[in-house]
Amino acid sequence: MNKINVNLYGGKSIFGGREAPLEAEITYCDKCKNCSFYKNGECFNAGRWKSNCKMGKKELVKGYTSRANKYYEFKHKYTVDEVYHVLNEPNNRIGIVDDTVILNLELIKIDENMNITENVTISKNELVYIPLKDFTNEIIKRICDIRPRTLFNDGYIKRYYEEIVPRFLYELKTDFKDIYTRFINEYPEYDKEPDFVGRKAYIGTLNNGSEIVDCHSNKWIIENDEIVCYKWRTWLPFGDKRIPTEIRIKITDEMTCEIKDNSQVNDNTKFAD
Repeated sequence: MNKINVNLYGGKSIFGGREAPLEAEITYCDKCKNCSFYKNGECFNAGRWKSNCKMGKKELVKGYTSRANKYYEFKHKYTVDEVYHVLNEPNNRIGIVDDTVILNLELIKIDENMNITENVTISKNELVYIPLKDFTNEIIKRICDIRPRTLFNDGYIKRYYEEIVPRFLYELKTDFKDIYTRFINEYPEYDKEPDFVGRKAYIGTLNNGSEIVDCHSNKWIIENDEIVCYKWRTWLPFGDKRIPTEIRIKITDEMTCEIKDNSQVNDNTKFAD
């Protein structure tokens, strides 16, 4: 199988305590070339927080603590690997691998007979796999309509229908337009404008002219490939805090901010949450 990612775990803890031996976790997959998650630099097998994807496999290689002579040799072997930490775990709610739809919806499960039931649990939520040919308008509608209840059965879980479902439909609209169009043509009542307020997005993909307010209440404006603050009050020893200073910062691919207004977002906006 194709090696697509390597991560290292263990070693010295930043919180102190007993040191764990370093471990290399290697991810393999032969279907990555036809995977929408992989095309976005992501993979459910490239991490330990979420459920693993059954399309690939992992290999765990046990290493050493820093007291061992081979520790740095082991660490160097994997940190120089061309696929070292190149993939992140997805936050996407939907993706397609080959002819299979993979859903990361939480709180529900779908069996081989396309029965949709609640799956409210404190453990990891399992990924749902549906053959693309079976991913019908009816299934999508049932996913949108189900209302998972709390563990104590004392009400509905609002996060599912207020956050998860709208995000699922938005990703369907932006990433898989043919499927979304087919669904909306039959059920136009689900074609609603999403609310992005509160989500975290990459600054470089937001609309030009969008305003960002930092933790010191300074207002920054996105201007092409820079964020600009025209009235930044300097703390520098050679400045004067009473006189505003113009500051320009080059936007990098890693810079993110919280969406405060839906007008900041466009069809090309990429989210970091």
